[in-house]
Amino acid sequence: EVDVRETLSALSLNKSQDGACQALIKLGRWSEVKKSSRGSHNLYEPWSSDVLDCARSLRQLENQRREKLYETCSQVKNAERKPEVDGRKDLTALPAICIDAKRASFRDDAIGLRRRASTGRKVKKGSKWELLFHIADVSDIYAPE
Repeated sequence: EVDVRETLSALSLNKSQDGACQALIKLGRWSEVKKSSRGSHNLYEPWSSDVLDCARSLRQLENQRREKLYETCSQVKNAERKPEVDGRKDLTALPAICIDAKRASFRDDAIGLRRRASTGRKVKKGSKWELLFHIADVSDIYAPE
């Protein structure tokens, strides 16, 4: 996905219609404003058939990648959980909020919050809340092919 605001910021352009027009001009997809007897207007330059074919191919590849990822995630979700390894606990049942960047390849980092009493430990002083850092073991999910 392309975030237009981030793209305009990266090109040091205003986040507006004018900024979008300037971005298209910089990318060679629009011409400068032309004045004619009918007034000012931008001239649109259509995409070539090669570019459109390439875009269709990329869309097809992306759809295939997403289908495979969805299938893999479904298999992992339905697979039997492995016993605890090296003292790590399976906390997948706890609610968590993903903290990975928007464009991260894997959503494997999250945080959660729960009452300390739910752990069975008594709390004498301090917070009765526990902040949890969830770091998924991606190698446990994706086996090498």
